[in-house]
Amino acid sequence: MTREQLRVSALIILGVAVFQLAATVLLEIWPPSTGLDKSVQIIQGYAAGFLLMAGGLFAAVRFELFRNFIPHVTLTQTLSHRAISDSYVHLLLTVTLHNSSKVKIDFRECYFRLQLLAPASDEEVESLYAEVFLSEAPDSPSDFQWPTLERKFRPWRRNELLVEPGETLQETCEFIVRAGVRSVLAYTYFRNPRQPSIPEGWGVTTVYDIIAPPNEKEL
Repeated sequence: MTREQLRVSALIILGVAVFQLAATVLLEIWPPSTGLDKSVQIIQGYAAGFLLMAGGLFAAVRFELFRNFIPHVTLTQTLSHRAISDSYVHLLLTVTLHNSSKVKIDFRECYFRLQLLAPASDEEVESLYAEVFLSEAPDSPSDFQWPTLERKFRPWRRNELLVEPGETLQETCEFIVRAGVRSVLAYTYFRNPRQPSIPEGWGVTTVYDIIAPPNEKEL
């Protein structure tokens, strides 16, 4: 047990002891003829129990004793490509999900996004840079807003994508881009089904070169 845990435990015990002592003193000095001694004893018991439960709950939350019941997921993704015509290239995005928690996870939705990195003109790159690093507007973006090529939203029914503790599975998503696209940025996001009303979940981003940059081409 850490020093902070010992300190909180001691405060809880001290609080209960102080309340019990105050109630005992009150019973000793209060005139018994008033008939309030029994009421004080009842209040004393309920209040002591409440203090113990509140202290235990505070300690459990403070020291994250319930983290064993929180879902934890590790996401990794890979991309591959192949030419399917003179004008188009097929991209296959494979996402691997590993449930590293002790609870099963019933995924209900995920989001895929493919963005264009290259080719881009100098003017486009300079504009993106200015929006992130040079703009003083309070609503300026904190990340580069690369042009979006494709986006997909995928929902599942209950128990359709159920991942047991320790289990690993893969999900795939296909894209078709025009020939000449050199580099893309792929983003995948799986929403936490335990928190459907807030934007909480797991995401992974990968940069993928379809055509090697000029300085990496073989001579």
